[in-house]
Amino acid sequence: MAEELEKEKKSTRGRKKVEPKVEKLDDNNELEQVKKEKDELAKMLKKMQAQMESLQNQFNAQNSDNNNIVVTQSDNITRTVKVISLVPNTYNLTTQPNGRGKLYTFNKFGDSLNIRFTDMQDILNIYGQQFESGMAILTNKKDYDDLAIGYLWDSVISKDKLDRLLELKDEESINAILNMDKDTQERIARIIAQKIFDGVNYNYNVIRDLEDNGIEINSIVEMLKAGE
Repeated sequence: MAEELEKEKKSTRGRKKVEPKVEKLDDNNELEQVKKEKDELAKMLKKMQAQMESLQNQFNAQNSDNNNIVVTQSDNITRTVKVISLVPNTYNLTTQPNGRGKLYTFNKFGDSLNIRFTDMQDILNIYGQQFESGMAILTNKKDYDDLAIGYLWDSVISKDKLDRLLELKDEESINAILNMDKDTQERIARIIAQKIFDGVNYNYNVIRDLEDNGIEINSIVEMLKAGE
């Protein structure tokens, strides 16, 4: 028995000690994983930085635009149009039908008013035909054009031209009146009658010539004298 124990001791004396087996991680795989995570994080940070820069640029641009804003008003808001009445008596223009809205009153022939451009647009929608017939005129072509009635420019009688016409100093003036439409002739007759009533002296033969062609003047003068 002792001999067997001794043999067993001898047989195990030269053996190596068996260590427990431990699995080790692959260092290369671990490094690649860490690097991949770092790359993804770097890309994310770069993207966020780009977004922040874009937002900052938009903010700066907006502030720059706000600082350079110049508040302007449409010229038509404050613009006025000079209008002259060729009606011998009181003449009213309103911005709404039936005398409503803003009222502009001309007291006599030749009266002029500066009417707001936007009001003039409303007035023309209501009284456009009266401007076409020459009951009132504008003073320059640009106003006619901008108000979309430029086609009237060549047909309207200017205030200066009408003043010369009403002097009745030549045959040309008489012929011009006789060639006018009936409504305009009646308006001219009232203007001449008012002038006679106010003391203007006309050549009797000229007045008689107009009367003979159906333009009644003396009867209007008599009505004025009678206070009608």
